[in-house]
Amino acid sequence: MSPLETLRRMHRIAGWPLLLATFLARLPVSMTLIGLLTLVTSTTGSVGAAGLVSGAFALGEAIGGPIIARFADRHGQRVPVLVMAIIDAALIGALVAAVTTDAPLTVLVALAAVGGLCMPQVGPMARTRWVVLIRRGPDRGLERERSVSAVMSVEGVLDEASFVLGPALVGVLTLTLSPSASVLGAAVLIGVFGTAFALHPTAPPGSAPVRGAEGASPGPRCSCSPCRCSARDCSSAACRRV
Repeated sequence: MSPLETLRRMHRIAGWPLLLATFLARLPVSMTLIGLLTLVTSTTGSVGAAGLVSGAFALGEAIGGPIIARFADRHGQRVPVLVMAIIDAALIGALVAAVTTDAPLTVLVALAAVGGLCMPQVGPMARTRWVVLIRRGPDRGLERERSVSAVMSVEGVLDEASFVLGPALVGVLTLTLSPSASVLGAAVLIGVFGTAFALHPTAPPGSAPVRGAEGASPGPRCSCSPCRCSARDCSSAACRRV
């Protein structure tokens, strides 16, 4: 499948707005780390302090990402991504203000950690959303496999591109405007396009796990009617014959 055919297929599945929002909403992940390192270094003159702030943000991302993703799996992507995108944009803005007003290092580290904790990981959620859309779509058999392959290929390219273009955008904004502008740019991107990603009509609903009587998965059901009990526990004559 050619690159043009791949993009056409993705456009057919969900349209260009979703593809654009998923790309721009994942740029802040790489922009914030490099931007904070540059901002704190230029403001405080300490590379060590900049490393602590940037590292705290990265640690917050590593902890918060799975928590947000789990909540999105249970309750749908719309609410957690929308709330976290808005909160994270505000926290990043507050962190920039704290750096420029010479706040104590402990305050900067704490704000950075909470900001990273609230950063929604749009990339993995986007892949989940594309797969859900393909399963609900008209494609079957080989066509469905081609659609999944196309989505995974493009998503891989978007991930790599975001980690390359994010730091490059930080450099451009730092040179043309200021170090603060690069971090604030990341806040604007996650606030605007994280919200767009959350509110897009393709946002999948959540799916609460099904539990059996003892807290475990109920397992396969038997096919006899009207029994419909757990196949491993069924004692009906019909099930014994299966």
